[in-house]
Amino acid sequence: MNIKSHHKVTHEDYVLHEVEALEGRETFDSGANKPLLIRGIIKQTGEKGDFLVKFNAAERMNPTACCFEYIGACMAKELGLLPAEPVIIEITQDFVDQSVGKDWWGMANKSKGDNYGCYFVEGGRNFPKGEPLSAQQYREAQNIFAFDVFLINPDRRDEKQNMITDGKNILIFDHELAFGFIFELFNNNSTPWIISEVDKNWVKKHYFYPYLKGNDVEFGSFVDKFVNLDARFWSKIEENIPDIWKVEHIKTIRNRTEEFIKNKDLFTEELKKIVA
Repeated sequence: MNIKSHHKVTHEDYVLHEVEALEGRETFDSGANKPLLIRGIIKQTGEKGDFLVKFNAAERMNPTACCFEYIGACMAKELGLLPAEPVIIEITQDFVDQSVGKDWWGMANKSKGDNYGCYFVEGGRNFPKGEPLSAQQYREAQNIFAFDVFLINPDRRDEKQNMITDGKNILIFDHELAFGFIFELFNNNSTPWIISEVDKNWVKKHYFYPYLKGNDVEFGSFVDKFVNLDARFWSKIEENIPDIWKVEHIKTIRNRTEEFIKNKDLFTEELKKIVA
């Protein structure tokens, strides 16, 4: 895969690129929000490239979803995973005008302004069902599994993998449904590092669960990295996230993360138990 290498949000040279959409190319129907492949130009550098945009008017997309996408990607990078690199994509009136007659015109017309997007990555594919994992993929699989349980992200499963691979690396994306604890009005687990009986139902549907089940999986070294999601990390999130995506849930996510860090050893044991 042609993965763009970018700094973590805590790096002094980190920049959230702002992209002006120039030309629409192809709509992807694999996701509920039907992202559009565009050609765009990075405002900070003048460099042109290919990006995916999730229109603000698309299903499930709103400031909260954009916030979750951005924080999820930044967390993944901070923990050593490979997420699709987030960008802001501006949909202008010029873009809307030259999209007349295209199947994405309606969405573009309703989404003028800043939208969530990411760099487009070529050369990846979904996992064929039951395909054996390489040693490197297996290490990444256990980390991605732990990451999704931590995020309460039930959206990486057989029918919707939300990741691609080149046979070696694994790129993850689509975190707008992560941080599920925020909406658990009637089942809010006050000790989230202990996996609840309700959460076990979706955890066991995770794409990588069958690969890990029955094995003595080493989760500790990855979970130990949670300490990187510290005050400096959250300060950088607040500094870089666009104002329109600064929703009230950021404080809740930060508080939940800090509780996880205090109880990370218990969480590691819970992960081991569920795949035992």
